[in-house]
Amino acid sequence: MVKPMTFDHGRYPAARRLDLVEDLFGHQVADPYRWLEDPGSDETRNWLDAEDALWARYRDGLPHRRRFADRVRELLEVGSVGTPVWRGTRCFRTRRDPGQEHAVLYVAGAGDVAPVIPSVRVPFWVLVIGFAAARSCCRVAGKAHRKD
Repeated sequence: MVKPMTFDHGRYPAARRLDLVEDLFGHQVADPYRWLEDPGSDETRNWLDAEDALWARYRDGLPHRRRFADRVRELLEVGSVGTPVWRGTRCFRTRRDPGQEHAVLYVAGAGDVAPVIPSVRVPFWVLVIGFAAARSCCRVAGKAHRKD
């Protein structure tokens, strides 16, 4: 039988509560931690540092942590190929070779296949933002493409 791991959490960092309630479309919505939405404030950074320290104490006590992390890293080293999406006469797909951090977007049309940006590995959504600026794509959230 495996003995459950126990952890002395210590104290969670204090989080100031605001007395803030907004009316959103006729509903009263409390937002006591609005101050945490400012990532640049000293108060938010101090709170995040304390949370990180709490997590680090817990994480460092996990059994088999190194072996688990090594196995996950090994499994993620394989490549991946995204599902092709046809828009008009063009086929869009992503491919990440083993060792690459981010996938590369490929576009095929008229019998050719080439990476959109062959020398730079960037996440797909960055390319979509670039396409949106060039009016080749209409939005990031749906990854929608114009048919032409």
